[in-house]
Amino acid sequence: MYAVEIFSKEKDPQRIMQAVKRCHENLGHPLNARLVATLSSVQANEETIKNTKGLTCPACESRQVPVSRPVTKKRRAWVFNKQIMVDRFDVDVLGRNLKFLNLVDKTTGYQMVAPMWHGKSSVNMRSCYRKYWKDGLGSP
Repeated sequence: MYAVEIFSKEKDPQRIMQAVKRCHENLGHPLNARLVATLSSVQANEETIKNTKGLTCPACESRQVPVSRPVTKKRRAWVFNKQIMVDRFDVDVLGRNLKFLNLVDKTTGYQMVAPMWHGKSSVNMRSCYRKYWKDGLGSP
């Protein structure tokens, strides 16, 4: 018996749902909305369509993509030089420990690495920041 005949002539709800599940599998596990549209085109009754909307399939459930979570941190800066991130790091070059100041614009990701020739004190960090970032790009 064809599916069209089952949906138009069959009165047993169990046989109808078996046919719906078979159609779901044979059609390649379409979404329920797509299956409902297909059943509507073969004049399936309202109860069959209602039951199809709630149809669950173990194969479809196993392939579902996990729900993504919203971003927890909102962006605060939307224009260049509104907010910058500052860090310091050392590099060993030929036995000499060189100090650098790393400056990154939060919005654009523009990065500047500046050498700190006179040591890692806060006074030297501030003068390095002024010389390489503030004088050329302005104050954030």
